[in-house]
Amino acid sequence: EYTGIIDFERGRMDTLTPFPWLTDTSVGPWFHQESSPYKSANDLVDVLVDIVSKNGCMLLNVGPAADGSIPPEAQSLLRSIGAWLGVNGEAIYATRPWHVFGEGPTENAGGGFSERQDKPYTAQDMRFTQSKDGRSVYVIALDWPGEPIILRTMKVAETDGDAHIALLGYRGVVPYQTTADGHLRIEAPDLAPEARPCEHAFVFKLIGFELALDAGAVAKTSTTDATPQD
Repeated sequence: EYTGIIDFERGRMDTLTPFPWLTDTSVGPWFHQESSPYKSANDLVDVLVDIVSKNGCMLLNVGPAADGSIPPEAQSLLRSIGAWLGVNGEAIYATRPWHVFGEGPTENAGGGFSERQDKPYTAQDMRFTQSKDGRSVYVIALDWPGEPIILRTMKVAETDGDAHIALLGYRGVVPYQTTADGHLRIEAPDLAPEARPCEHAFVFKLIGFELALDAGAVAKTSTTDATPQD
């Protein structure tokens, strides 16, 4: 078992799996031709987050020009992804899935070559990862939340005296409340686009909370102990 890795070309899993898997996709065309348009940095970041939340990895192709150079469009996309990871990489690298991959209204199909049917994610779509030691949980909003985030699939079982929520790349306070039924209500700071810590998905780091899966929550995923991977 696990001597091979399931690989989806231009597609991905639509559930959280107990085994690691791989997506291979491209910033646009596989090589230097015009049949496939370039994607946006926002779409590439959102898909990366979705993949990691489901115990997957992304292999991202960049097709060179005939002289071996990287086309300007691809360079711009790679720099944008790098800038996002520079702020939010701790929610991606060396993390583990949480009990469910996330929550939100947008559902995209799984399987190979499924990405061509993808619908864009919204501010209501959240993805979850956690640190290796399980002490921090990352809630990743796939667009800037214009209203409070209420996490329906998570319940607060307990908090320690230093429990707080941080927005990665932002030094200010992130207010939160625990609702009467035990769900976290997160207030995103009122920031203009140019003052936000990044341009794409936004990561809220939950520190000092003991969180449990809400048994009554509906999520299209499985609960699992994921195979560790770095």
